[in-house]
Amino acid sequence: MRHFVIILFFLPFLAGCDKVLLGDSDPVIPLEENLQTPPALNDGWETSDLASQQIDIAPIHRLVSFIQNTPNNIHSLVIIRNNKLVLESYYTGWHRDRVHALRSVSKTFMGTLTGIAIGKGHFTLDRSASEFLPEYAGLMNDQKRQIRIRHLLTMTSGINWDEKTYEPEDLRNDETAFDRSDERLSYLFEKNMAFPPGQEFEYNSALPVVEAVIIRQATGIHATDFADENLFKPLGITNRYWRTDRNDGYITAIGPLFLTPRDMAKLGQLYLDSGMWKGNRILSKQWVKEATTNFRGDEASGDGYAFHWWTGLYNVAGKTIKIYNARGSGGQYIFVAPDMNAVVVFTSGNYDSRQDAPVGMLTNIILPAMTRN
Repeated sequence: MRHFVIILFFLPFLAGCDKVLLGDSDPVIPLEENLQTPPALNDGWETSDLASQQIDIAPIHRLVSFIQNTPNNIHSLVIIRNNKLVLESYYTGWHRDRVHALRSVSKTFMGTLTGIAIGKGHFTLDRSASEFLPEYAGLMNDQKRQIRIRHLLTMTSGINWDEKTYEPEDLRNDETAFDRSDERLSYLFEKNMAFPPGQEFEYNSALPVVEAVIIRQATGIHATDFADENLFKPLGITNRYWRTDRNDGYITAIGPLFLTPRDMAKLGQLYLDSGMWKGNRILSKQWVKEATTNFRGDEASGDGYAFHWWTGLYNVAGKTIKIYNARGSGGQYIFVAPDMNAVVVFTSGNYDSRQDAPVGMLTNIILPAMTRN
């Protein structure tokens, strides 16, 4: 509770600096505690030991020890199997009560809110986004009026966009320029169209902001409040923070959501259970299926894309299995492996170095440990 109070105190002073939320002075969790069976905390998770869920203990303990003792900037590892929390480990001063910057994993949460709103009948996937943006009608040409909500979710809007070529602090980076604009949606819709909507994938971090605007227009409440009532409250998530834009009040494009790893894992479990949590339906089964079915990209290389979920086919212990994941810069991951009935969460701080180490740890160590028994 003490850490949460500190977080709330500092939130008004945030200016895009995640370090305010990091609590660098917190003590390091000892290895012995990281290897213990996680405690039950009345937060919705049942806990269990590794062996009881048919997981080989030795390779998992070696991995935890490796992360603990090797400089790699991984902050947490959480493993769920058979709907049981079986491993919860924290490193370099992180602990279970500290919320972490989710970066682009936030997009998957916003996509989920869009799915909930659709399930409640507020709009459909094939509604034009422009219908919810009447004040920007003057910026909408015929092609822009053809952008459907599904095109926002699949990153196929067709808008000319580049957030890859330039460094994040460079205003030529569209993501940065968008978030620093005093009129963000004007910045987005003043851009030219590069392709007809639905034709080409182009990663665009502004599109989930448009989803947030649509939810506000369709439901009458901000997406963050909609999330509290329709996602976070049903999942038992109370320790969370949404970063919002100072001008329009909607979520930022750059890393808006902060959650704990235990709570991040709940989103993975929600999808693994076809939209159910503790016997309550939050998402439709059809939404979960469509949201995790590759629409664009190369699944063989792990770069398929659905509704803000990445999809991939991976070799695990000699078998090809499908894994879908929410991923964010720095090494934030929610992996869902239906064939293993497993959810695995990593948080990391590798913003300026290689970020995909968790993928190798998942496919070479964690999931193979689930196939040996």
